[in-house]
Amino acid sequence: MTTRTLAAHIASTLLARHNCMLNGNTDWQEKHEDRLKEMENLLPSGSGFDMGTKIPRDLSDDPETFLEFVVDYHLMNGNGCYCGWVQFKVSVNATFDGIHVSATMTGHEDLPRDEFEDLGGEGFVDHTEEYVAETFHQFLTTQYTLKVTGLKKTAA
Repeated sequence: MTTRTLAAHIASTLLARHNCMLNGNTDWQEKHEDRLKEMENLLPSGSGFDMGTKIPRDLSDDPETFLEFVVDYHLMNGNGCYCGWVQFKVSVNATFDGIHVSATMTGHEDLPRDEFEDLGGEGFVDHTEEYVAETFHQFLTTQYTLKVTGLKKTAA
């Protein structure tokens, strides 16, 4: 049994899956794929992340980023009304004491990034990016124990 953060489990499973692809080991590649699908259920879903979170199956091209997600987020304005969808790129970098998570708004329908301030007021984009990054950080730093039957959340 191995207890690690969800981020560590995802990264090691992606790497193992990648190595299986390179070596033609389709049996274990499929097992790692099943594990990644299980882990997707542990990532943000609901509360704005209404389409859930998918784990990209490609390894990041950036050597300093060990995980990268593209996630759709359902925006709310200052009145609490949904006002459209936006996409974020969530990057996870290893640090000496854990991970650093950042989120960058990459697009919203046909509106340029700077027009978002009109939706929710000054700082709307920055606050939303911070919220997405903090949410992912919370989920990715949760400890899980890998067992034969699947991942089990470790008591805090």
